[in-house]
Amino acid sequence: NGLTLMAVDGTLWRTPDTPENDAAFGRTANEYAQSDWPQLRMVCQMEVTSHLLSGVSFGSVSETSEVDLAAQLAGQTQDHSLTILDKGFYAIGLLHHWWSSGTEKHWMIPLRKGAQYQVREKLGAGHEL
Repeated sequence: NGLTLMAVDGTLWRTPDTPENDAAFGRTANEYAQSDWPQLRMVCQMEVTSHLLSGVSFGSVSETSEVDLAAQLAGQTQDHSLTILDKGFYAIGLLHHWWSSGTEKHWMIPLRKGAQYQVREKLGAGHEL
């Protein structure tokens, strides 16, 4: 349909255990333990057919979410595209920002369990609008 197919996902990178990295990037933690290493959060955007990275955002694991980093990529995404995001990016503000940051900047995300919706039209077996 003339759209460039993109995909976005995030990951964490361990950094050397230095006071500078600890101050800059932070560590993941829960009520029982803290990570042994400072960690850097990264979100990448890839053009699916060529597997080339078209955008990358980095941030502190303790101060920046994947959703915040993905929002930075919306402005770098070319018009007339469809971006596939995983369910971790289900944030209405992000999805609206993505759609409204250009011309025909579409997104697709898995439906969350328990989501409420209305079927407008059946398009075939297992395909509905």
